[in-house]
Amino acid sequence: MLIGSTSIHLNHRVIRIGSTSPPDDVLDVRGVPLARDEKHVQIAARAQVAPVRVRLWNGIGPAEGTCQFTGTLLLEDGVLAVGDILGTSRYTQTVGAPGEYGVRIHLDDPGAASRIDVIIDSGDEEVALEGVPGRLLPNFLAASGSVIGKTDQLALVLSAHDLAVQRLGSAVKILRLAAVEDDPARAEALERFRVRMICEWLRWLSPEISLGKANSFGVYILDNLRGVSVSDLDRRSVEISSEIIGIVNDGQCRRESQ
Repeated sequence: MLIGSTSIHLNHRVIRIGSTSPPDDVLDVRGVPLARDEKHVQIAARAQVAPVRVRLWNGIGPAEGTCQFTGTLLLEDGVLAVGDILGTSRYTQTVGAPGEYGVRIHLDDPGAASRIDVIIDSGDEEVALEGVPGRLLPNFLAASGSVIGKTDQLALVLSAHDLAVQRLGSAVKILRLAAVEDDPARAEALERFRVRMICEWLRWLSPEISLGKANSFGVYILDNLRGVSVSDLDRRSVEISSEIIGIVNDGQCRRESQ
């Protein structure tokens, strides 16, 4: 699951991932996309022209991109650090107790990375998220035999903002399927929580979407899901998501203050 993310502006084209302590020796990435020791991985990345986006995952992470590293890293304090080699900018995330962790690193372009995914203790079995026909999302990596609950699937679907129609369509479908499976005693609270997840995701689609507008989209989704049969769910999920994204793209969400 996604546990953290950051965007780092690099002056030198190397990003360091691993222990909070500095390397004992120089890790030279000249001419190669990656260098490592038992505590760190240093990756050649773009610098100065634009930031590098790094996302941290635990247990489950994206399968997309080039797998540039798979191995173990020793985190003496249980904290993973991501930063530039000069130490001027650094992001840290506690991942657990001190010790060795299995780590996979996927990126977009070896030697000039702009997007990096760091996955802690994942498996290597590709799993597909709940989607709608013709609008499927990228697969994820998980341990063999893992069962991903509906709320966790929803969180994975909403972990990025590309493929907006596909992601919202999948989220709407999961919302309806989860309601069928939920314990009736908790169904209402779980539905409110999942709708809030979707509304908060919508707020980052455009700076014009206020909290109030995002919440109104949540009401719209629930109203249009009432009575939808499972057999008709794919069609309605695509229609609902297309309608909402169409409203956003047409600029119909301007804040009242403007």
